[in-house]
Amino acid sequence: MDRLEELLSHQEALDKSVAENQKEIKREKQKARDQTRSARQKWQLTDWLKKVTMIIYMLAAFRAAPAIKFLELTARKRKWPEKSTEELQLLVEHLFLAADVAWLAHADSLDEPEDPAATKEAIKHVEEWRVFEHVKDLNQRLGLAPSTEQVLLKLEENRLKIPLPLQPVPRGATAEVKARMWARRWRRRWGARHGRLGLLDDITLAEKRNKAVLLYEVDSFGFGCLRPRIRDRFWAQIPRPKMASFFESP
Repeated sequence: MDRLEELLSHQEALDKSVAENQKEIKREKQKARDQTRSARQKWQLTDWLKKVTMIIYMLAAFRAAPAIKFLELTARKRKWPEKSTEELQLLVEHLFLAADVAWLAHADSLDEPEDPAATKEAIKHVEEWRVFEHVKDLNQRLGLAPSTEQVLLKLEENRLKIPLPLQPVPRGATAEVKARMWARRWRRRWGARHGRLGLLDDITLAEKRNKAVLLYEVDSFGFGCLRPRIRDRFWAQIPRPKMASFFESP
């Protein structure tokens, strides 16, 4: 083999070696990226996140809903895998069981908070939950659907009861765009809905007459509950049923 062939053979072998090395480097880089992505996708609660979660849980009188909502929002921001409500409730309970009892004894103190920043963050989420519970109670117990203005007023009423250094930022009034935007996000977070009730199908004339007869009979015995103006407007829309007079012969 002359010198030229030897050089060409060496170049070819080196070219193959370089190509293999480049493939190996690419594989290592991809492996590192996969490991980084996998680490990001795992739930990695820092000590601060655990602390906020526990303070929320205790301020809510050991009801897990606001703590679960806080963890859901945290996971969404960090693009962690989604967990079910049941899994998150177990996570909250396990964090509580693993926490130091001496720390828990003062964790929910508003007079002398151990970590004011964590306590203030926890209060923000608890107060949103309190307003949601208030709205749900009015809706289920009285059939009322508070307006955005009433929601904001209740939130502000509760906020003013909190020690000044720990008070969340005021959300404002309905006249402010930022307040309405917050209310919209709040409803979306807690699954509330703000809308109008749908209209029922119009009833038939026969049904109107039957209702009119019943109301007229009740009213004729002195048990009518409608004010005169409303009653007159009702009879103007629905014909009064024909009834025999006591002074007419049958």
